[in-house]
Amino acid sequence: MKCKICGAELKKEGDICSKCYKEIYIVFILVIIGFLATRNFLNAFFTFFILALVIAVLLFFFKRLALSTKAIFYETKVLYLFNFLFIKKEKIVKYDEISDISIFQTHRQKRFGLGDICIYAKGFIPGASYFSGFQIKNVEDVENTVKKIKEIIGKDF
Repeated sequence: MKCKICGAELKKEGDICSKCYKEIYIVFILVIIGFLATRNFLNAFFTFFILALVIAVLLFFFKRLALSTKAIFYETKVLYLFNFLFIKKEKIVKYDEISDISIFQTHRQKRFGLGDICIYAKGFIPGASYFSGFQIKNVEDVENTVKKIKEIIGKDF
């Protein structure tokens, strides 16, 4: 099995590896130390519990978002499907309408070898609120994946 966040091989069954929780542990430890310094253990415990609950909900939400996104590359077009809760999106972009393919990575994504692939369709104006393309989130080995996509499309941007 692989970690759902960073893609690392898991030794035991589960969704997320211990490396992905490393930053979370540091925050929890600092919060507990801060409250213990004020000698109020009950506040430290409840703060830790609330933070753990919030982080668990966020991890679940981001996992569901990633699982709800799918891009299918056909011979002449790409079909983008997004189905999450009450939101259903479907976009068809023909290869000759694609103006650019780029990679976006946050600091955390770079550490784990992940990235977002942004596919822009013609007519996209940078900074405009309407995004005429689509994004594929948290892709493993994003640079090689973009190379493969460009080979499939037959363009080098």
